[in-house]
Amino acid sequence: MMVAHECCVVSMAHGYYLATGQPAVAMVHTTPGKANALGALMNAFRSNVPLVLCAGPHAAYRGGDARQPRHADPWGQESFDQGSIVRDFVKWDYELRNFEQLEAVMRRAFAVAMAEPRGPVYLSLPREVLAEANREFTYSAKGLEPPVMPPAPSPEALATIVAADRGRRPAAHYHRMLGAQSGCGCELGRAGESFALPVVEHPNPAYVNFPNDHPLHLGYDPAPYFDDTDLIS
Repeated sequence: MMVAHECCVVSMAHGYYLATGQPAVAMVHTTPGKANALGALMNAFRSNVPLVLCAGPHAAYRGGDARQPRHADPWGQESFDQGSIVRDFVKWDYELRNFEQLEAVMRRAFAVAMAEPRGPVYLSLPREVLAEANREFTYSAKGLEPPVMPPAPSPEALATIVAADRGRRPAAHYHRMLGAQSGCGCELGRAGESFALPVVEHPNPAYVNFPNDHPLHLGYDPAPYFDDTDLIS
């Protein structure tokens, strides 16, 4: 899809993940494009939304083939370290060096983006590599797998929480990002109803974690419940 502004296209990739659970690719124009996209990229990073942001440096030379710029030298838009513009707000950044590594690099980009905690990654695509003549391209249809095991609490920690939940006063569970995992909000609701566990969404919920009209929803400020709660998790 062609989009009129870089902030909009990264925001669309953000929304695509929320709607489908799958990461999208957003391509922007060199250094100015990344600057325009930066606000939306910050939103995705803080919300743990995976996406692959792509841009590219300008051609390093003016040659006599398709890799040369089609207009005046655009080096005024270049930067000393293009990746540094977004590096504080991505999990990983890399530059594609040659066509042969394309599949490996793209698989790595998606795997890192989807590994917990999820988030955006940046991939630089140099003009010289994109404009190389390649007659054949093959790739494996195997699925993408995160490079690390899914996070999980230790059995000992779970046993401690269960024992503490049996106290005289109710446990309070604070959540901000639980709704990012499909179905977790429903599981939390069932657990709350089964064990009378109140829920506080703090700080500033980024997703729909728990129905805010539920009797066990205690709002968004945990401070009033500190003194009368056996367990806070």
